[in-house]
Amino acid sequence: MIKDFQKDNNIIGFFAVKEITEKETKEFKKCLDLTLLDASGQINAKVWDIAEVLMGEHPKKGDIVKVDAATQEYKGTLQLKVYKLRKANETDQYEAQTIIPSAPTPPDRMWAILIRFSEAIANDKLKVAVKTVIQQHKSRLMYYPAAKSFHHSYQGGLLQHITTMLLAAEKLTIVYPCNTDLLYAGIILHDIGKVYELMTE
Repeated sequence: MIKDFQKDNNIIGFFAVKEITEKETKEFKKCLDLTLLDASGQINAKVWDIAEVLMGEHPKKGDIVKVDAATQEYKGTLQLKVYKLRKANETDQYEAQTIIPSAPTPPDRMWAILIRFSEAIANDKLKVAVKTVIQQHKSRLMYYPAAKSFHHSYQGGLLQHITTMLLAAEKLTIVYPCNTDLLYAGIILHDIGKVYELMTE
């Protein structure tokens, strides 16, 4: 995992491409500047000679890649010097959950919490409206982040954000009684536009 990397480690593993930019060295060789990530963090990686290092199809943002590299320190920060790089294929064996940063709670469990609170809405019309909206967007709600950065910016982050707020609100209503129909509906729907605003890779 990236968080465990130390200087002068030899690394062979699978990572997701967060950013990739093609550049040119002083010797006029095409090179790549990448940001690679796994579930534990991210690291800058350098491909100094595309012709020698790249195997097969040129990777793009969002791809899973297999990397053979070494860690080195540059201006006090670890980075990877890549020796070989290729896109992952269907025969490769890796666990996606170790590569893609995800919410700590399984999506099915968070979805069950969301359904419980939507069922708790007493007003029939409001309940139907809320349940219709979340069912229409279930596939996106299960996996979308809540933001590009700052908070819950990982797979399943949006659903974690909503369910965490619902559970907190449930406790607060013990101290501050209120119209829980409006409270729960408002929390469930307050960020629903994120499924259109944000694009996931």
